[in-house]
Amino acid sequence: MDYSDRQITTAFELLGISRRELMRARANPGILEALKVRAKRNWRATAKELHPDHTQDDPQLTEMFKLVKHVLDEITDMHVQTSPRRVKWALRMVQVEAT
Repeated sequence: MDYSDRQITTAFELLGISRRELMRARANPGILEALKVRAKRNWRATAKELHPDHTQDDPQLTEMFKLVKHVLDEITDMHVQTSPRRVKWALRMVQVEAT
């Protein structure tokens, strides 16, 4: 499934991270680690709300659950000095993996 930019932005918002923060964090290990911690904390709260067991298998919420999980995985796999191209590639991979 292809995700719209709005859906991806919503996934970042649910994790409490803006794309601008993510770009700044790629050059600063302290900021990057803080973003990872915040994303994981927000993931726990989001997962409780969007998990298919709690949403009566609503297909839209299930897809959002999967998207947010993929975005979280990409953020936690990031390293300092990750180029903006890598971040864009990761966002595209989230779309490809979901299909």
